[in-house]
Amino acid sequence: MKNKKIRIGIIGAGQNTRKIHLPKFLALPDVEVREVANRTIQSAKNSAEEFHIPTIRESWEEVATSPDLDAIVIGTWPYLHCPATCLALESGKHVLCEARMAMNQSEARRMLDISRKHPNLVAQLVPAPFSLHADHLMAEMIRRGDLGKILFFHVDYQSAPLTVPQKVLHWRRNKIFSGMNIMTLGIIYESLLRWLPPAQWVKAEA
Repeated sequence: MKNKKIRIGIIGAGQNTRKIHLPKFLALPDVEVREVANRTIQSAKNSAEEFHIPTIRESWEEVATSPDLDAIVIGTWPYLHCPATCLALESGKHVLCEARMAMNQSEARRMLDISRKHPNLVAQLVPAPFSLHADHLMAEMIRRGDLGKILFFHVDYQSAPLTVPQKVLHWRRNKIFSGMNIMTLGIIYESLLRWLPPAQWVKAEA
């Protein structure tokens, strides 16, 4: 990609994509955000206007297979992560996919398998942010042996109750859109993998 702008398409310009990813991409001199597709045309038009994206697509498949793009950013809910990632990779596109990775283990496995068939392409998940500010320090302390030999890691995490009264079920709590996810377990384990080798076993209780 030397001396050439990276042409990016957006599948799902959701809240996180508009708040974080798009402003940062647009601030890079070697990046162009060229196409966008949202759940509705009107939503795509709104995002295109706000971020000066020249091309609005009627479907996410058009973005994933567009010959005018080098990379795809997937900002949808998890229900579309697997099909969009796989189609984009098979169409020769680099992929940045919002977490959580997939609806279930079989989808995650399929995404991994297809990414391995395209070793020339970057397939990345948006990293869990909880420990980014401390990752380097923690990894260095463990490497030096400051904490001794790490045998066991226990985390307590408090979150809002799942039965918050509301008229519409939030997508994070809706299995149709979010899948069979154990929420924060994956985020915490991802952070630990920046400091430690893979665990021999992982267990969650709720």
